[in-house]
Amino acid sequence: MKPVFSKYTVFFCAAVLFTVFMAACSRAEPGISFWTMRFVYYEEESGAITPRLAFFALVNDDDGPEDIAELRLYNDFEGLLWTLKPENWTLHQEEKQTWIGSHTLSMAGSEAFPAGQWRAVIIDKGGDLSERTFGFDTPKTSKYPTPKFTVTDGNWTVESQYPEDHLICYDTSGAYLRTVRLHARTGTIAGIGLPPETDSVSYWGEDTESAIAVLTKQIPIR
Repeated sequence: MKPVFSKYTVFFCAAVLFTVFMAACSRAEPGISFWTMRFVYYEEESGAITPRLAFFALVNDDDGPEDIAELRLYNDFEGLLWTLKPENWTLHQEEKQTWIGSHTLSMAGSEAFPAGQWRAVIIDKGGDLSERTFGFDTPKTSKYPTPKFTVTDGNWTVESQYPEDHLICYDTSGAYLRTVRLHARTGTIAGIGLPPETDSVSYWGEDTESAIAVLTKQIPIR
């Protein structure tokens, strides 16, 4: 006995096939799950302190972090835009989470950073995007003196009043490697657990409640 196919059966089968096809061909849109911004007192090589911003977005993309093409940060009221791409962003992966951003966003000349509303936009290689809008007010003066981080004969010491202490690690080319939390104010370089390819470090002090941080100039450890 031959099977009988009605027009409704054909329509149903076509619909199922179309749904499967679209699911197989659909792209995963990127997203920003969380963001963090800090006003940074940045120590130049000359020792001068200049204002910077640190902005990082916790991004998610089912196609993987390598599918992210750009992270943009806007202050629409002032008409400002910073564009971060793989060649100039800092990517930090920890516990299957991917943070993308920069520790040292700067203004042109000596202009002050604006306060108010900001907007972050993440774009993947397929052109899909998503955005988050948030408020951030930059402080006018530092509540802490500039810290000092020194390395002598394999031993390190930090003099700082910031509540949280970290080291930012760089390789020989100056590329970012990893951020390491410090749990003391003195110790040995070998005991910190730096990546083996670390050539130099900067001290990163942070006050999360006040949304401020400090980044010292790089110091060689070899």
